[in-house]
Amino acid sequence: MKKRACIISYTDLARDPRPRNQIEWLKDQFEVTSIGTGCSDHNVEFIELRKMGFLINLVRTLVLIKLRLYNFYYWDKHKKSLIETLRGRQFDLIVVHEIRLLPLALKFAGDAKIVLDAHEYSPENFNDSLVWRFLIRSYYKHLCENYIRRAHMITTVSEGIAALYRQNFMVAVTVITSAAKYVDLVPKPVDKDRIRIIHHGICSSSRKLDLMIRAAEELDNRFEFNLMLVVSKSDQVYFNKLKRMVNKKTNVHFLPPVKSSELVAFCNDFDISISFFPPSNRNLQYALPNKFFEAIQSRLMVVTGPSTEMVRISSQYGFGISSKNFEPRALTDLINGLDANQVLGYKKMAHCAAEEVCARVEGEKFLDLINWLLLPEAEQNNIEK
Repeated sequence: MKKRACIISYTDLARDPRPRNQIEWLKDQFEVTSIGTGCSDHNVEFIELRKMGFLINLVRTLVLIKLRLYNFYYWDKHKKSLIETLRGRQFDLIVVHEIRLLPLALKFAGDAKIVLDAHEYSPENFNDSLVWRFLIRSYYKHLCENYIRRAHMITTVSEGIAALYRQNFMVAVTVITSAAKYVDLVPKPVDKDRIRIIHHGICSSSRKLDLMIRAAEELDNRFEFNLMLVVSKSDQVYFNKLKRMVNKKTNVHFLPPVKSSELVAFCNDFDISISFFPPSNRNLQYALPNKFFEAIQSRLMVVTGPSTEMVRISSQYGFGISSKNFEPRALTDLINGLDANQVLGYKKMAHCAAEEVCARVEGEKFLDLINWLLLPEAEQNNIEK
């Protein structure tokens, strides 16, 4: 009889790569129950976890968090309803995404082993935002201080973020990167007169995407810069600002977003992927984002700023280069110094790395950790984790 696993995330499971990959990795070995705001594309049980409406949650945040009534804030009607739905269920393993759902998982865990996929460094999620520092930071610090040590295992996305958790909360943390699923593609030729650059991802002012646009303004005519952004209501003002910046630029274009399942194949038509994130907060300082790994599977050259985690991997496998600083001029000069043959060479190195830097490899690491965690304690002690 299969063991029972539960994966819980405050996201649409069909669109969020980390829980989606974990469902894929676990479903053959476990009977999986998935919990999220949207159903995954896997044939596993799904239970919806709803969120409070924006305005109601804003009022609750302003009142309850500022008064440090964290417990009242946490247990909204949707979390209470989920606990009732799960009453009597027994799991062997619970994988919980982000610290904000760990208290909920602990409530229905029973004897299950809990893996906290912390994703990023929660206590400083958006420290560049005055509103976040004023309203939210104390809440996430409270969650980490009171709950993080109750997880049986903790994973995160990069070594820099893992080090922060180890240093500040004295917990063991393992890195499982957000490497993308392997796709069987080959690098496409590079047109020396039209070298196509793409940046895709969420539209966030924290990421200072305007710096890339300023860099693109000074690129040679050989280069075409494309932005494919997912825009939330809260970032609409910033997105409008970006559009105004490129209003009269002939070499900068906005593209409509494509489905996440189509993204890697779509980007194969381009030549260079840019991941240029000034360290405006800790998570961006140690960023190792999905788009970085998706670029490898798209067989693109990768250009980054001097971000420690991305530079380490791109240097190791030779598929990218980085600017000396986060000034637009540095990015412009770096790209203008490239020719088509160099770009193609880097794309070929991405092709060489694609089978090694992929979700399958991270999945094998993840399953090894899970299988060790579920062993009896006496056997765990005989096996090096």
